[in-house]
Amino acid sequence: MATRSIDELSLLSTPFRSRLHQFMGSLTKKRIVLNWPKDKERLQRRLYKEDVHSDAQFLLYLADYFREIKPILIQSYREEYPEDVPTPTKLKGWMEDCAIASSVLGRKKERNVWLEMIRVFEWLMEANLIPINDKNALI
Repeated sequence: MATRSIDELSLLSTPFRSRLHQFMGSLTKKRIVLNWPKDKERLQRRLYKEDVHSDAQFLLYLADYFREIKPILIQSYREEYPEDVPTPTKLKGWMEDCAIASSVLGRKKERNVWLEMIRVFEWLMEANLIPINDKNALI
């Protein structure tokens, strides 16, 4: 177990590794993690109510949901990288850091939330449904 944590710790970006507990104690990250199960359930009810059957429709609903949570994701991202402009790749990498850090700290449920969010984000990236400006920054 200790070896796995050390291996995972080496995967973290330098800012995360140096202040792991501080970053993972962030109130915005806690809010993201606590809201995810409720938001996911609300999204599932909406998909059922709207009778969504195609992948294209499903992705559009996910894109709407991402627009809802994007402000808090970016706010939390900027807690670690205040001077950095978040791009889709950087935001995904940050979420991966959050998942790894949660795993290192033994927070399995939290890690699973981040992994689910990463999966949703990857689907949206693949479908080109993440709004970006001409400099590849999230808008």
